[in-house]
Amino acid sequence: MPLDNDQAATVLRLMGELNTRWARDGLTAEESTKIVLRSGDLMACTGSGSLARARRIVHSLAAHVSLIVDEQGTNTLIEWPKWAEFQRLNTPTEGNLREKPAPRLPPPHPHPQDAPARHKSKTRARARRTPARAWPEGGLPAEDLLTLNGWAVDNGYTQAQVDSKVEAIGLWATSKGVTRCSWVATIQGAVRRDAEESRNGTSQPRASGGRSQTPIEDAFTNIASRRGLRPGR
Repeated sequence: MPLDNDQAATVLRLMGELNTRWARDGLTAEESTKIVLRSGDLMACTGSGSLARARRIVHSLAAHVSLIVDEQGTNTLIEWPKWAEFQRLNTPTEGNLREKPAPRLPPPHPHPQDAPARHKSKTRARARRTPARAWPEGGLPAEDLLTLNGWAVDNGYTQAQVDSKVEAIGLWATSKGVTRCSWVATIQGAVRRDAEESRNGTSQPRASGGRSQTPIEDAFTNIASRRGLRPGR
């Protein structure tokens, strides 16, 4: 089942807390997987008004990701064993550094006449290996949302940018019956394009009477215009 709003917001804030603590305190990969939160910090991380509700949220989140939650009086210990692996924080040992092989030379470029044929052959092979799928009826699974959240943190995007594209693309794909081999890659590409257009100042203004439309309103407006209807009917 996909994460609900409280769980998705909590896991993103928790990733930010772990990442900040690792970078600020110079922790090892193993040390970065554990954090002790005071009652106020836990309530802020979960967006809750009480310690009891905050703990219910992190316990429910543990059913989706590999969290270990230990209540210690008013403090709460949260351990995420796969955090270091997920963030690729494990560094090579000294022995591995000494034994690092010499870099391999890149393969020669294919002959210009052979390149198009090889490209088409690889594209067909990928299409055979990964069949196109429709948008999941219950929304993106928790694993895909975690992958997108981790990708956003690594590449400097916000959760709002990712969430807006998940909503808009889900509505568009459901209404049009669109299929894709990877919805995660589709959403990542849309976020990158929007960010690039925003940086270049090429994003189009919203015709919404002085306010910005939400991604869902954008999708409805687009669908209605293609059917010859006025938005809002």
